[in-house]
Amino acid sequence: MQNKSKKIILILFHKYFENKDIDMFDVNEMKKQGFEIEIWGLVKLSYNYNISKPLNYYEGKEVTEFRTIGQVNNRISKMNMKTSFFILYPGGAYDDISNFVRKQIIKYKGNYANYHYPLQLSSAPDCIKKNKNIFDVFSEYISSWKKNQYALYSDIKIFINTFFYPSTYEFIPGEAGYRLIKNKFIRLSKKCVLLHSFDMDTYIRNRKRTINNEMVGKKYAVFIDEYMEGHSDFKKEGRKAPINVRDRYYRELNNFFTMIEKIYGCEVVIALHPKAEYVDNPFCGRKMLINQTHTLIENATLCILHDSTCYPVILFFKKPYFQITTTDLKQDGITNRYIMEYEKQGFSHVCDISSIDEQRLNGYVNVYNADVHDIYIDYFMGIKNNSRSLNMSVICQLIKKELEKK
Repeated sequence: MQNKSKKIILILFHKYFENKDIDMFDVNEMKKQGFEIEIWGLVKLSYNYNISKPLNYYEGKEVTEFRTIGQVNNRISKMNMKTSFFILYPGGAYDDISNFVRKQIIKYKGNYANYHYPLQLSSAPDCIKKNKNIFDVFSEYISSWKKNQYALYSDIKIFINTFFYPSTYEFIPGEAGYRLIKNKFIRLSKKCVLLHSFDMDTYIRNRKRTINNEMVGKKYAVFIDEYMEGHSDFKKEGRKAPINVRDRYYRELNNFFTMIEKIYGCEVVIALHPKAEYVDNPFCGRKMLINQTHTLIENATLCILHDSTCYPVILFFKKPYFQITTTDLKQDGITNRYIMEYEKQGFSHVCDISSIDEQRLNGYVNVYNADVHDIYIDYFMGIKNNSRSLNMSVICQLIKKELEKK
């Protein structure tokens, strides 16, 4: 069987495929490895309300958006399963739609892998824990069932689904990602493939590129924007954006940035979130740069963030940083809990910029400490796992071997 006849179908349950995802899922590496690519969008089926396409939606011919479950079933039934392999993202999705897809793939004798989302400390404070053996798994299940009587019912459904419609692989970006595998017994199995995080992938990829960044060689601080006023994930999670008073939020930010520029003698630039859709510049005219976050962090004098998946990147490059909160973010229970989790776990000292003054500012600078931070880098970035290879290179080799068995 020739490589060119092999096909990878990437199925996205909870997100649209965006321009940045070309790198995130390394579509070019799949093609380089000889695969044809199809990208199936099921976001319209996964939510019972409209999720609008982002401005940076990828318009390539590889993408198909499905509107009915019948269309999905029809497409799966017509696939040549001897030459096709499915990657499901996020792999931890076990709702009616994702379970149906798994069932149909197995029904037609296909193979699939769950590709898990990389965790961050704020959303999973217990994820540094690891199941070491089967007794450890039993212990965790029993503890969970005692705390929540409904957990047993949910876990039984997971057991049934994973037994009758099993994955071939579980792709885990960073060791913390083991916590996303719903069937805890699978965490101990050989089908788990430990990769590094998407951020580490970006670092490896950037080593091979010539980066055109206007800030290289300049002294600057970088703010890691999270687009708090309209990030699409807020709607998907069924909650409002955490900013109640827009003018107040940006006034506090800009006042803090001005203080940084005065005390440290470096301009503040904004590393825009990839999903940011600003119609103006709310940062008082400061440079707003998109799709350059990793390079900006690597070359920065100082970093500033709320809560970000890029936090381990800051630690990886051993950058001093401010972790900040504002009046609006403190008032939003979920966001406040996420930010304060870093301080609770002893990783950061959080600065409330709504009441900070110049005299106390230096007391809130966080610096890299190997004894404290290295475990975070290891667990969340997976720097020791296939560290010289791109994730998709590893994945493609595994898929090739699997298809060769047919």
